Amino acid sequence: MKTKNLVLMALLLGIGTILHAIIPGLISGMKNDMLLTMMFLGILLFPERKSVLVLGLATGVISAATTTFPGGQLANMIDKPVTAFAFFGLYLLVQRFGQSLVTVGILTAIGTMISGAIFLGICTCLCRTSWRRRIHWTVCYRCSSNSRSKYYCNGINLSSCTINP
Repeated sequence: MKTKNLVLMALLLGIGTILHAIIPGLISGMKNDMLLTMMFLGILLFPERKSVLVLGLATGVISAATTTFPGGQLANMIDKPVTAFAFFGLYLLVQRFGQSLVTVGILTAIGTMISGAIFLGICTCLCRTSWRRRIHWTVCYRCSSNSRSKYYCNGINLSSCTINP
């Protein structure tokens, strides 16, 4: 991997980060992921495994640092490298049949759908895990002690809570 390629990839990621920061949210604060688009452009310009790995990891870290989605940090760090290699694999498959602007547009749309599916799948798993923990270990709203159920305080019925209602 040449230094020139690394500098160009860094410039693409920097442009994507700035665009991600300044573009306003469209619907309910949802933003276009311009960093993902720049990652796809970098993969199209430098179709090598090392470049894809560097782009995927760097995009994941930057995207995790700039996300506005609650709990999206871990999901972004997993999503971007997986999406990068999925897009790279699709690009190598399609490259055999020839390249055109339409093909690249379709690949980008498919890559965006893959990224969204992975991201939302990871967020759903994380949300379910935290939801289950909240059910099993709630805090008594009267005396702030930990309990296994919202109906019991320290294993005793809430009617015998240490703080009177």
